[in-house]
Amino acid sequence: MRVVRAAGQNVSPSDDGRLFDQIFSDGLFTDTTFTNLGGNSVQIGAMYGDLCGRDFTVEQMTLTVTLPEGEGEVTGYIYVEIDTSSDDVITLNSALAPFTPTYEDINTNGAIAQMILAEYTATAVAVTGVTPVFKKVAAGAVRAGSVATVETAQATQNHSVGEYILLDKQLYIVTAAVSAGETFVEGTNISATSIGGELKALNNGLTQLGKIYRFNVSSGAVAINARMPFVKSYSLDDSIYADGTSIKFTRSGIVRIDLNVNAQTGNRLWLTIHGNVNHQFITYGTYVTCNSSIVVQVDTSYEFYITAKEACTVNGGGTDPSTIFFTWMS
Repeated sequence: MRVVRAAGQNVSPSDDGRLFDQIFSDGLFTDTTFTNLGGNSVQIGAMYGDLCGRDFTVEQMTLTVTLPEGEGEVTGYIYVEIDTSSDDVITLNSALAPFTPTYEDINTNGAIAQMILAEYTATAVAVTGVTPVFKKVAAGAVRAGSVATVETAQATQNHSVGEYILLDKQLYIVTAAVSAGETFVEGTNISATSIGGELKALNNGLTQLGKIYRFNVSSGAVAINARMPFVKSYSLDDSIYADGTSIKFTRSGIVRIDLNVNAQTGNRLWLTIHGNVNHQFITYGTYVTCNSSIVVQVDTSYEFYITAKEACTVNGGGTDPSTIFFTWMS
């Protein structure tokens, strides 16, 4: 038992690696270049990256890549390798297809971790093209079991649209239903994303959260079983809007309704929220006092109104107007 980072403790590369692997995803912090120099030579620009929590740097260099021996054009890969059991801890290498990078947990009992940086095409004579395929490092890397299902190139289970998967430590959102055994294809059934991107999208979808909408109740006498008329006096948009004696909702969510109806104490009011959900007409109703608060779930097309259960007079203006406040909670 120990506190890893405490006075007098020796912090090992594995200690740092385990921590940083929880913070950063594998990839490069900065962009780099791959230039075909002809023959079997590819110039690689300087880079700074992270692999399994081990940050690394590479100076600009020229790599002699592997060419095929037979006829025709084949695909090859340029990759970085960290081998903690070797004197040359970090190297840049190439391999012809088929190639699957080795990925061991080098911070525990593993030794080798590899990450593809670029793909190239080549004949037996020369490299014909080079394409960078490296990913950029993302802070707040997604870990197994946190918000996404860890997957392989072929789905191990069924996935519905909107679910998240973790493939090669990259977060993806499923854009088309995927069946077990089906291959994940970016742009076809998955789309790369990030925690930051998803939080931004969530925030954009909650732009009304916490905003208050105020509606005045028109002054005058309200007869038994008559609806109180509403006048919109303050609204940030039309997610809640007045329509005569009703208030309409054009978005779904949980809303808090605060009543401040200036009527005679003891007057009984009946609050009604109703709407058409899945072709079923539903009604929610409850008695409320002139000054009360209620939190309810509403959906699009819902409407809200208050009915007086006995004749009363409400004040719709002056220093103490009758108002209804709506605040989106979700």
